[in-house]
Order: sequence, then C-alpha cells, then structure tokens
Amino acid sequence: MKLMWQQAPENTLESLRHGIQSNDGIEFDVRMTRDGELIIHHDPEVSVPTQQLPHAYSWVENHTLDELTSLGFLSFRSMLEDTQLQTEWRDKGKMGCVEFKRPHPRALYGGGFFGKKQHISHVAMMMEQTELLLKEFEIPSENTVYYSFHTGMESSVQSSGAGRPW
Repeated sequence: MKLMWQQAPENTLESLRHGIQSNDGIEFDVRMTRDGELIIHHDPEVSVPTQQLPHAYSWVENHTLDELTSLGFLSFRSMLEDTQLQTEWRDKGKMGCVEFKRPHPRALYGGGFFGKKQHISHVAMMMEQTELLLKEFEIPSENTVYYSFHTGMESSVQSSGAGRPW
C-alpha cells in the first residue's frame, strides 16, 4: 500500500522545512506579539477555537509569545534556530520571503482603520527585529526579501533602516 503525503498546517516548522527542502525557498508571515516578539502566523485572529484562548481577545497582537507558543505556534527565533532551515536558507542559498503583517485595526494597539502612522511604525519595528535576528543567524541579505500588503511599506523600510531587498 502506497502512503499519501499529508500536507502540514501552514506556517508550522514541519511545513516550512518541507517547503524549503522541496523548493527554491519559502514564504512565511510574521506578526508581532503584545510583548514585542515575532511569531509566525498568517491570520489576524489566533487560529484556534476561541475556548482555547487564554483570554477574550482573538487578535494575534493581543497575545504574548508564551501564550501563542503554548498553543503550538512557532516563534520566528525558533524557526531560525532550526538547523535544517538554517542549512537550506543560509548555506544552500535558498530564499526566504518574509511577509510582515500589520495588526488588525481593532487589535489593542492596531491603530484603528486610519492609523497609518502607527501601522508604519509597527511594521518598521518588526523589520528592525527581523534584521537583528537574521544577522544573528547569519542569513545573507541576498537570500531574503521583505514585503507587506501595507501602503506605508516604503516608509516602514526607511524608518527601520532595513538593508534587505523589499
């Protein structure tokens, strides 16, 4: 009997390992937690049933890193600490496409629907932290690209001093 491959849930260490080993690179989504840490998570709301949440707030940015990792989510640092990912991204020249997600406007510090200055600052802070971590793990600039569906992206890049392609 032939076993069928089962796709891992998106933005998990298993799915990112598979993606970078099977392709030229990976794309993943980064958000900032309430305590200023980076987490790998796509959706604006924590993607678990609400009864599993540690409090009533559903937006990712309203949770701490510890709260989210206890629910099984992957921190950006933990992703970078993985030797398989490091080898592919840093040593074999695979690409990492980092998508910065700004907080939902209704999150506790989301800036509202018209908070463009706050959105620019938020994305810039994520870029600054990402730059520091990528340098710490010696991920080459030419192996990384930043992007965001955020109208203030250019201002965020300038504010952060990010030196990687975007």
